[in-house]
Amino acid sequence: YLSQDAYGHTCTRTGATPTGQGGWLFDGTDDYVSCTNLGGVALGTQDFTAMAWGKTNWADTSGSTLLIQRKTTGNDDQWALSESSAANGNTLQLSTYVGSYDILSNATAINDNVWHFCAGTRDATNLTVYLDGKQDGQAATASQNVQSTDIVNIGCMSPNAPTDLRWNGSI
Repeated sequence: YLSQDAYGHTCTRTGATPTGQGGWLFDGTDDYVSCTNLGGVALGTQDFTAMAWGKTNWADTSGSTLLIQRKTTGNDDQWALSESSAANGNTLQLSTYVGSYDILSNATAINDNVWHFCAGTRDATNLTVYLDGKQDGQAATASQNVQSTDIVNIGCMSPNAPTDLRWNGSI
């Protein structure tokens, strides 16, 4: 395993290699980290924040690649912080899904091979994304009732995800 804390939360790394800068390099093909035993806490309609440091220069044109995500089997009940292809480059995206998506993408491209602090928050009325500590987008949300208590994956949607849903860069 990669780590285990005093509460029994375990994160297992598959394939990602150390960057030497305190992070891990994900190859965009088969690397990921899965975190289990997180206590079965469902977000419901509570406020939440997801954040990660990320670095990539990969120009994804196929959809989105996942920094971090928690989802159930299939596509029901999930939240994700990801990189998404857009007209102005690959941008940061926060999404929730319960039957339909609430999605917010920021305005600034992040695929510039520079480390970025990426964060997304959901409160009762808004999705907000932050890039390097500055608000970089906000949109109204219906504050979906996200009930997933499954594994949190870092670097992919799931271990069986196709390559267009895998992070290619460092986290």
